[in-house]
Amino acid sequence: MAEEQTGQERSEQPTAKRLTEARKKGQVARSRELNTLLVM
Repeated sequence: MAEEQTGQERSEQPTAKRLTEARKKGQVARSRELNTLLVM
């Protein structure tokens, strides 16, 4: 049920397993500055 609540703030931190799975799928937070730096 928690997976269906997209767009809402979560009350708990994600588990290490969820973070690892997200990284494998390429779902990581990136700043715009990082993209600009990589282009330069």
